[in-house]
Amino acid sequence: MTALSIQSPFPTITDIDGQPLEDGYIWIGVANLPPIGNPIAVYWDAALTQPAALPVRTRGGYPVNAGTPARLYVNSDYSIQVQNRNGSVVYSAPQATERLSADLVTFIQAGSGAVVRTAQSKMRDVVSVKDFGAVGDGVTDDTVAFTNAQGAGNRLVLVPAGTYKLNNMRLKTGVVFQGEGYTNTIIQQANTANPAIYGLADATTGQLISCGLLKLRVKGLGTVGASAVKLEATAPYVVSFGDYDYHAENVSTALEIVVASANEVYSNKFNIYCLGAASTAFVTEGVYNEYRLESVLCASGKMLEDTSLKSTFYYCVGDGTFEFNGQMCVAINPTVETIAAAAAYDNCAIRIGGFDNTLINPVVAEVEASKAPNAFNIFNKHVLINPRIIGTNKPNFPFVFSTLGSSTTLIGGDSVSPNKIEAYTNLATVRNLNLVGDVSSYSLKVNGNYPGSSYVAGTTYTVDSLLTASGLDSVIVIGSSGTCTITLPSGANQIGRELTIVSRVAQTVQSSSADVVPPTGGPGTAILPASIGEWARMRYDGTNWTIVANK
Repeated sequence: MTALSIQSPFPTITDIDGQPLEDGYIWIGVANLPPIGNPIAVYWDAALTQPAALPVRTRGGYPVNAGTPARLYVNSDYSIQVQNRNGSVVYSAPQATERLSADLVTFIQAGSGAVVRTAQSKMRDVVSVKDFGAVGDGVTDDTVAFTNAQGAGNRLVLVPAGTYKLNNMRLKTGVVFQGEGYTNTIIQQANTANPAIYGLADATTGQLISCGLLKLRVKGLGTVGASAVKLEATAPYVVSFGDYDYHAENVSTALEIVVASANEVYSNKFNIYCLGAASTAFVTEGVYNEYRLESVLCASGKMLEDTSLKSTFYYCVGDGTFEFNGQMCVAINPTVETIAAAAAYDNCAIRIGGFDNTLINPVVAEVEASKAPNAFNIFNKHVLINPRIIGTNKPNFPFVFSTLGSSTTLIGGDSVSPNKIEAYTNLATVRNLNLVGDVSSYSLKVNGNYPGSSYVAGTTYTVDSLLTASGLDSVIVIGSSGTCTITLPSGANQIGRELTIVSRVAQTVQSSSADVVPPTGGPGTAILPASIGEWARMRYDGTNWTIVANK
């Protein structure tokens, strides 16, 4: 154990001859003025509750209070004069305030092996924005203080409770700003033209590696404008291995990532909650990033706009449209809980673009058809595992394939209702659609072209009968201007063949022969009533075509 010195707790005052001052006088006054004639309040206690009368008398070299050695306290700078019993001046100073430097105070941590350090060294272990003049009153611009607190980078900077107004404050590499909690430490965006915090990796700043925003809240100005937090990189500089865990409130966009190529922003972690977004709540790009995002009150109708590569969304919940427009990304349990705006983006709850994205347990809950007619708009090639549409309010169509060349696998999804799969336009072609598990029992409703489908614009049509049970015509889409009469095939080579007929117009659809068996009753000619969206799936038994499912 390091030896510690024992010192007297009271100051010792000596006379002119060097002996302890006996029966002396101590006068305390206004700084830089003679203390005799310009006295200030002096106290016997640090709480400044026990006044000491001037002049203070001494005994044995100590100031005494009722005969007992004591210390003296003031609450301001002061002047001092000490006299002996004869009135001779022993000591006098016009500005005698004592300030103890932290580098003169020692500190030792508890525990074996601890070493002695100065208090100044110990306190410098932690950097606070307050050390650099941040005020935190919500009015003062604290951008310069936050910038200076980062030093050369690579340090943890504490942000005590308060509201700090920032304008385009540039992050430095390795700097993590840590607040005292989402409700205690507030970053206030200064204006709509610039983000509050801007992480730009470029020739000026250099790389932004291992940066972070932790346990704080970023507040916007409640209108469309610059994003509250913006991360951007220009090659060859990158933003990587960061940790961004914060809340946002009344912002235009809570997080915006901008890249020229995906690998400029990579391997970062984002855990962000947004309460109120005037524009898209989250705009994300990059590669190998991890996201946990939640947003409430998406005024634009769109919560997420993502164009990432190989990123993972572990948690994504909000009341606006999710747009997954990247490549080879995975979203686990993405959930749209209602649409806060008057209308969803692109008329759907979840829009899946790009290529080769996988959504696991996607949920559309309580989304009104008037705001989002479609649950899923699907473009190109993707995999959906156990999609679910739940609640009292539901979109009209679960799945809408809205582009050429869609090649999508649907696995599971027992809670999807209504059980229709929709190819949205005449130009849409759904190729290689795999229905696996419970979803295989869906009734197929096609408004465009499915492999083996035919579009009928006239009032008569003869179904292909040249091939075997697989048939060239598996789906007939009716778009005629009057009652449409269909000639159905017959013969042994047609036994077991299934045929789906869908009407896009309010016209009756009938067979040219009395060979159609409805769900109840005997054979007749009726196939579909004169109502838009009606459909029927029929199977041939060697004599008649039996309707096995319909609407």
